[in-house]
Amino acid sequence: DKRPAHIHDRHIAPTKLTSHDESGQRSAYFFDDNSRNLQDVLIEEKKQTADDSNQQFVSLMSKMKAGAVDDEYDDAFIKPKSKPEKKENANFKRVEADHKKRNLLTEKCLLCIEKVPKHMIIAKGDYVYMTLPRHKPLVEHQCVLIPTEHVT
Repeated sequence: DKRPAHIHDRHIAPTKLTSHDESGQRSAYFFDDNSRNLQDVLIEEKKQTADDSNQQFVSLMSKMKAGAVDDEYDDAFIKPKSKPEKKENANFKRVEADHKKRNLLTEKCLLCIEKVPKHMIIAKGDYVYMTLPRHKPLVEHQCVLIPTEHVT
């Protein structure tokens, strides 16, 4: 096998890397930068197989801590909220608040058709109903017309 020895070695003894020279200029990035030239690196890369690349990748990923890298595809299937969706959400919240407010008001309302005793209701229509007054009538045969949709 003509692959470089460092590919086969799983445990390479760590060596101290001198990355800057006396003037402070960067002289090396990796421990073997001074031992190989660009031509040697290219030859080594050409000789590597897909299995070698996969093994290097797995080795690097296993060293990383969980959550250390944000996966750029994490939210690939989550559709961002568009302006119409945000508007729909705001409309929904407004309608829900109106509904709660109306429920609170109708719970205390004595004129709602659900609160009027059935024997007091004379006629019921789509928009109004007719009932006898709860109190003593002001005139004989007095009736009260109340809209079915109302807020007191």
